[in-house]
Amino acid sequence: MYGACDQSRFCWVELVAADWPDAGRTVVATGCAADSDEVGYRKPDPSLIVQAARALRTAPADCWYVGDTYDRDVVCGRRAGVGATILMLAPQRRDPSVVPQPDAAVADGPELLALLRGAVRS
Repeated sequence: MYGACDQSRFCWVELVAADWPDAGRTVVATGCAADSDEVGYRKPDPSLIVQAARALRTAPADCWYVGDTYDRDVVCGRRAGVGATILMLAPQRRDPSVVPQPDAAVADGPELLALLRGAVRS
């Protein structure tokens, strides 16, 4: 599962279950959305991730969470107990002194796709 969130209000979550087509297998993708205004909580409250994982019939520990902020997204992923928290942020905007740090950092969608592909193949 990976998530993409707009500020701290809306969270789009997509689950990728299976391998990549170029590996000769099928990708199954399912999505759900959680809107903070509707559910009553905002990041870094982990309830958004927990609710999305539940809707997709998986556990947060079996998910990757992708966000673009340390204080909301990385903290939210850690609190939810996701398998990996990924920071999507330009290298010049990253801060190695911030705690907690993400499990990985990527600059953009193509880098995220490469990271996902590498994880699926390993």
